[in-house]
Amino acid sequence: MVFTIVVLLSGISGLCMVVGGIVLLYRGTISLSDISKDPALEADLPKLKIKTYSPALGLFVIGLIFIISAAWYSKPPEIAPIRITGKINGPRSASVTIYISSDQWPIEPSSDGSIENVVFPNLEILKVTVVAPGFDPIVRKVKHSGTLVLGEIPIGAPKADVPQVKPENIVTPGGPLPDLSKAGSF
Repeated sequence: MVFTIVVLLSGISGLCMVVGGIVLLYRGTISLSDISKDPALEADLPKLKIKTYSPALGLFVIGLIFIISAAWYSKPPEIAPIRITGKINGPRSASVTIYISSDQWPIEPSSDGSIENVVFPNLEILKVTVVAPGFDPIVRKVKHSGTLVLGEIPIGAPKADVPQVKPENIVTPGGPLPDLSKAGSF
């Protein structure tokens, strides 16, 4: 919140300096033809060197520097990729699916049902859900700093055992089976 206010104040002050310089030029208080012997504004930036001998231009340049810096610092940060490492321990590890999501942010509507809220997502702690067919899902909350280390994930015991095949329950047909290309009859 404080950063947003600082960026807004920087942009507004730069705009005031540029508009104020235009008003002062219009009234004749300052003039672009007034040139001093010494530089009125001199700035050495890493990739830019600014030097002017006109104080009026210095006013505009300072205002533009405020506006450009406000625009530069207000851009959203780039989304950094997250590297994921770990190992599944258990049978059928190739059939495991891992879901990664951020935590939930509960939002409650007002009494009339309208929703107005601001969410600041926190992606430092992620929810990892490991789903394997026939097993209970494993849910973990993992904190990361660029690399999400899952470590060893044991699948555990299955929810239900595979039924044992009893040969006495298998019924064989009484004779030869009809050809599959022929229509059935009752």
